[in-house]
Amino acid sequence: MSIPLIPKIIKVQTAYFMKEYVYKYYFSTFNMINNNLDKQTIKQMITQSGYEYQEIEVETEDGYIINMNRICNKESYNAVYFQHGVLDNSLTWVVHGPSDSIAYQAHESGFDVFMGNFRGVYPRKLVKGKDPKSYWEYSLDELAKYDVQAFIQKIRDIKIKELMATYIKISKLSEEEIIKDIESRLTITYVGHSLGGMTLPMYIINQRIRQRPHYLTNAILLSPAGIHTNAPIEVGITGWIFTHILAKLISHVAIPKSVVSVFQKIHRDLRGLPAARDLFTFISSSTLGGNKIGDSPVWKSAKIVQSFLQFGFSRDLGIHFYTNWKQNKFQAFDFGKKKNIAMYGTEKPFNYLDHYHLIDIPIHFFISLNDTLIRADDIVEHYHTLKKHQKNLAHMKLFEGFSHVDFTYQSHHVMMHEIITTLKKCQRKQIKSHEVQNNQQQSYQQKEFIDSDELSSSIKSEQLNGD
Repeated sequence: MSIPLIPKIIKVQTAYFMKEYVYKYYFSTFNMINNNLDKQTIKQMITQSGYEYQEIEVETEDGYIINMNRICNKESYNAVYFQHGVLDNSLTWVVHGPSDSIAYQAHESGFDVFMGNFRGVYPRKLVKGKDPKSYWEYSLDELAKYDVQAFIQKIRDIKIKELMATYIKISKLSEEEIIKDIESRLTITYVGHSLGGMTLPMYIINQRIRQRPHYLTNAILLSPAGIHTNAPIEVGITGWIFTHILAKLISHVAIPKSVVSVFQKIHRDLRGLPAARDLFTFISSSTLGGNKIGDSPVWKSAKIVQSFLQFGFSRDLGIHFYTNWKQNKFQAFDFGKKKNIAMYGTEKPFNYLDHYHLIDIPIHFFISLNDTLIRADDIVEHYHTLKKHQKNLAHMKLFEGFSHVDFTYQSHHVMMHEIITTLKKCQRKQIKSHEVQNNQQQSYQQKEFIDSDELSSSIKSEQLNGD
């Protein structure tokens, strides 16, 4: 039976029309789509793989409720916090399963794994009493100043609380002494991709300016955004369209969940067509870099398409990206001269690169020479700027053949091995003794968790080490 047309003259009762036409013909189609898609949540993926999972709601200082996923390793003193990029969420760190995803591998290496979701990712909640219409009023600055800050503070609070429980059972130390001992041993390493990498220096600089602790020990930035001098022209065109046309009409771009399911279905159907696969890989490689033959990372799984489309894009976020690209600066949001003076004390927003002297932790920049979205030269500018101020804190690793999304979506074991190797190196290199008295006067000493500074020969063949 053909799908009926909507009556031109609406004389039919609404309930009857919905039942006999919309529900009968349309709902069954969407129901069939949903029943044939992989609808596993990140919780189901992690727990069914045999890991302990925790979902954590985090409240930011400006009234957003954001979400963090955890693969629990509660007794570990070494936490790692993964932060996704644009058009992404925490699914990116686990999408390929235990053997081929970096979050699982970090857990197996002894880390307590936390994965943050920026505002704009579902469920998109605000604290009670905050105007829902204000949800999409944020730029890159808010992600760094509030979201990253809230995630790191929450990770620290959770770790101290859980580790204290093990002390209290055996220790005669005071609560203050226990907390001091835990803080001296606890490490939090930040791993960010693209936007997630960009917000790391922004976060540290904001914390230092506000004279607040940042609590981080080290950072690994996978193709970090922020400097876009050599970005492809498509970035500028897209930014111009968004800023000068879409931004005047809408407050944000966010795809409803029902439409996401339709895109997943289309993706699955197209995967059966070799010609479509090759075309998709060519388009993807032209935009993101990497190989122009074979399967694109985005082509491999409908879950990746789902991950792409769950990220909401605010108007100011798009304007902020475009302004930085146009002015060739890594700067705070430009409100205009009058408001800039009120916000920053100057007519122009401050440039984050001018404040890299405030960064006080080692940062490892992972760069692909074949990333055409965030070009190697632009990331190297981050590296050189930090190295100019803090020579011993800037580290660089170069790779060949990887696209922008290969750092997360593609299950490259070479890449994962390098990240894990660097994570292990990121542990403090001093052995610290921590005596804890219990009824048996036991003493405890922190285990030294250091790997050799030499890269394995197999990795050397895959990259050029810029340290």
